[in-house]
Amino acid sequence: MDAPLWTETHAPGLDDLPQPEVRDRLRRAVDEPMNLVVQG
Repeated sequence: MDAPLWTETHAPGLDDLPQPEVRDRLRRAVDEPMNLVVQG
């Protein structure tokens, strides 16, 4: 691929997510190695 992926260009930062629980869990997943499954 020549162009960047859509997610690389437009992905929200963790602080932009409106759900506090989601922010906390994703922040932990970024900070600590863990298995992560995202469904939705």
